[in-house]
Parts: sequence; C-alpha cells; structure tokens
Amino acid sequence: MNIIFNMRCQAVKIQRASKWVRASGHWAAHELGHDQSSVRARDVAKRLRSGSSVTSDQRQERPWIESWSKPSGLQGLQHPHDNAGFYQNGTTLFVAGIAAESGDGIYRSTDLGGNWTRIAKDSGGIVWGSTKNLYAMWGWARGGCGLDEGGPQYQTAQQPGDTWSKGKLPAELDWGPNSVAATSDGRHTIFVGSMWATGLWRYVEP
Repeated sequence: MNIIFNMRCQAVKIQRASKWVRASGHWAAHELGHDQSSVRARDVAKRLRSGSSVTSDQRQERPWIESWSKPSGLQGLQHPHDNAGFYQNGTTLFVAGIAAESGDGIYRSTDLGGNWTRIAKDSGGIVWGSTKNLYAMWGWARGGCGLDEGGPQYQTAQQPGDTWSKGKLPAELDWGPNSVAATSDGRHTIFVGSMWATGLWRYVEP
C-alpha cells in the first residue's frame, strides 16, 4: 500500500492495480493553479528575450541563450489551457495538441526537437510514457468542454510510437489530465494523473 497527497494536501492510501483507479475525490479545474504556472513561464521567456537576466560574459560563454528558433512541423499547434506536456525518451520527443497545420494529434521529433511529424490523430493534451509504452489523453479545464469534445480520447502505443490504438478507461474517468507523474516500485512503472474535475488517478503498467 502507498500513501500520496492529493491537491488539497490530504493523505490518501492507494492499492497497487494494473488499471486506472481513483486515488482521490473530485476537485474543480480552477483549484489546480494552471494560470500561475503559465504566468511564471511567460515571465522567464520574457527575461530571456530581453537578456535582463543574462550578463554579457554569460552570453559569450553560452551563445545558445540567444539562439531560440521555431521547430519545423508544429506550426499552429495549440494545447488545452496552455498546458503542454512533453515526453522525452533519449533523443526522441513527443507532444500532443490541436489545430496544427498538419491536424490534431500526437507529434514526434527524432532530432532533439528540430523537426516534428504527426504520428497519431485525434485531440491530445498530455503525452507520457515508460521505456516500453507511450500514452496520451485529452483534457480541458472548463466545465463540459472536455466531454463535449469526445472525452479523454485515451491512446496507447509501444515505443517508439509508430502504431497507436484506443485504450480503455473506467467509466468514471471521463476527463483527461492536467498533468501526469511517473514513478516506479522497482518492478513496474507507475503513473499518477491529476485529471481535470475527476480527481487523482493511478495506473500501474503491467
């Protein structure tokens, strides 16, 4: 048995199970503090662009600070409520989103983020994985939006993500994640997902 803490700092006891199980009760989307993380990210990006937090000596030592560029293949890609979840496995990166010129779905880069290709369709918000498998779900912060757009749209694939298929979820898990954390008990990879409006859920990979 494990003990974790939910978003309200309440201790929750959970059993290990090789399927998605609820680890805590519901909470409203606005309680998750997504706006604060977005503001912090924007502030950091603004300081980097202006150079206000970087000295001239640091620029000479680390020229990559001023070499930001937009990668190819992600033009127009958007994320639910500004919540982009990247997953990296070695030099391969994955991200999901909607409204890209190439369409909604899951995108992969095999050259450290320089170029991206869509490898799966349907809406996606978060991509995560283990050394064996990849997973993706769609979620939206505002009431009803995620359900109206087809629910979590849970997809899975074996590494390296060439072929994706629809996964199965409990009926109560009808809203996708804000974020997913990965850990291990030494034998199994364990995922704990903070799902919009449906609480904390846990999955033990077989």
